[in-house]
Amino acid sequence: MAGPIGYLELEAFRNIISARLDFPAKTTFLCGTNGAGKTSILEAIYLLGHGRSFRSTRLDALVRSGGEGFVVRAGCSRPTGEQERIGFEYRAGRVRVHADGQPVRTRGDLARRLPIRLLTPQALQLLEGGPEVRRRFLDWGLFHVKPAFHECWQRYRRLLRQRNMALRQGGIEPRNLATWSEALAAAGESLDRFRRDYLAALMPVYADIQGRLAVTSDFVQIDYRSGWPAGRPLAEALERALKRDQALGTTTAGPHRAELRILAHGQPARQVLSGGQRKMAVIALLLAQVQLLDQQTGRASLFLVDELADTLDAQHLARVLAELQGGSAQLILTAIERTPFEAPLTAPAAWFHVKHGEIHEMV
Repeated sequence: MAGPIGYLELEAFRNIISARLDFPAKTTFLCGTNGAGKTSILEAIYLLGHGRSFRSTRLDALVRSGGEGFVVRAGCSRPTGEQERIGFEYRAGRVRVHADGQPVRTRGDLARRLPIRLLTPQALQLLEGGPEVRRRFLDWGLFHVKPAFHECWQRYRRLLRQRNMALRQGGIEPRNLATWSEALAAAGESLDRFRRDYLAALMPVYADIQGRLAVTSDFVQIDYRSGWPAGRPLAEALERALKRDQALGTTTAGPHRAELRILAHGQPARQVLSGGQRKMAVIALLLAQVQLLDQQTGRASLFLVDELADTLDAQHLARVLAELQGGSAQLILTAIERTPFEAPLTAPAAWFHVKHGEIHEMV
């Protein structure tokens, strides 16, 4: 097996009636015109690692027209090197997810089996979207490199819901609300330390990659803000904001309000970088994450890339391909044409042609 996924089987998924795709190389290209089914293949793989689509919130939208459901299966490598068969079945509104025949209960269990990073034109939301997009970026990395983080994150979210419920109900004894606040502050401080430690490890990796990709004449900078005033304990910030929180019925300080600001020349990167530079900055951030995951855990990620050539000139495309192929991640990329990618490749690749939902290997 060349990477985390060895083969993929699809039944009645989007416009694909039935198909099997083997991945004999570390790099695989899916070529074809728009609407041929290339992105649907990436979507099916993403589903196996996240339990949801990146294009639709409704599973029934993934069912081939006229069908009652779909099946996605794959052979995936475990950290031990053994192969595991993962399946996602959706029929008549019911979902069944299994690994080697055993039920998989949560999306977290799926994600641990198949670390996936996705690069599509929508990935620019990392720069252009709201703070929650960048918090998810941080938390994806922590989920995969720090097993204790997920438990801490779940505890914080649970306590946050309980405190918000108490704020909305009103008439809560001050000492009872103080108990929720104290527990929330402790969990929030732990969550913040996880994020700060992760960023401290990520930034040198990112700086190296950014330098090789030559994103801009100056390095893009990262400014992390905890979600409450700097230099003040979270417990104090919660106490100071109590009256406002009671009036609003929600907690206004804490890591759920954290912001990861991505700057260029001291300004928000989305405002000063060109479209190509923004894409290069996002690619560098995602590459840094998968490289750090490999460094800290020895696990290779699966990098799904949709239409990489869009907005990149030949020089930048060559740099990105060299960086992608030089890392440990398995790569599955879509392209309308094969020609722009052949010369810049630094390692062998497998090529497949996708047309009307049918997949054929290219010579």
